[in-house]
Amino acid sequence: MNRERGPYSNIIDKNKLKKEEFNTNWSSILFEKNAYQSFLDYLCSLKDQKYKDFANKLIPQVNNMIGIRLPILQEIAKQIAKGDYEGFLSHSNVQYFEEVMVHGYVIGKLSNIPIEDIQEFISYHVPKLDNWSTCDSFCSSLKITKKHPKEVFDFILPYAHSNNSYEIRFFIVMCLNYYINEEYVSIVDETLQSIISDEYYVNMAICWAYTTMFYKDSNRVLQFLNKLKKQLETEQNSRNRFILQKTISKICDSRKITAEEKTIVRSYHV
Repeated sequence: MNRERGPYSNIIDKNKLKKEEFNTNWSSILFEKNAYQSFLDYLCSLKDQKYKDFANKLIPQVNNMIGIRLPILQEIAKQIAKGDYEGFLSHSNVQYFEEVMVHGYVIGKLSNIPIEDIQEFISYHVPKLDNWSTCDSFCSSLKITKKHPKEVFDFILPYAHSNNSYEIRFFIVMCLNYYINEEYVSIVDETLQSIISDEYYVNMAICWAYTTMFYKDSNRVLQFLNKLKKQLETEQNSRNRFILQKTISKICDSRKITAEEKTIVRSYHV
């Protein structure tokens, strides 16, 4: 799977949205209890079984999926963000995968309110993330980060050492989306190396982050790979071996990397 474009990119590119799928103006609705239930009923009416079967193969641990294409959820969120977004986001007891996605997309659409308010919405939403898809999509939607990099980084940094694996992944994916740059790459590298977890989706995110970092600062990543290699030569560690091998694999899978660079990277195999 080419994660540089994203797992749903082929679907988003090839499927056009139908106007009849948006026959409700969500920007004009006040989301008290009955209206929110109507929103859930509406989501259920959009079920696409073929898409659900496809998506469940990508996210097998999710058992509360309706089966709705992401562009549809994004359009619904865009409308809600123009209206009673506070009322909508106040409904915190979510039932469906798509419901979590829409909540995340709504937060991502908020740009004309204080960053402190957005951070509060983020803090309520992050505990709802329980799979890589809701996590990564939420991170990608938080474009406000580009306007407030320091405030957001200081806010997300504590998540790096959370006891919740998807909160840790939230920090990592936020970093690879917004903070692999000259100003932040050093602290991102330092923080990533301080994360110790046996969780697959945490460690895969670390590999993904170092692959992204390679495009910007290859020497730094080679130093990291060399450190892992030396550690493995003296002490066997399944986690370090996994991160080393997967990072090498992901870098070498990239079309952005030259053949010469791939040869150098492969030399760190143990």
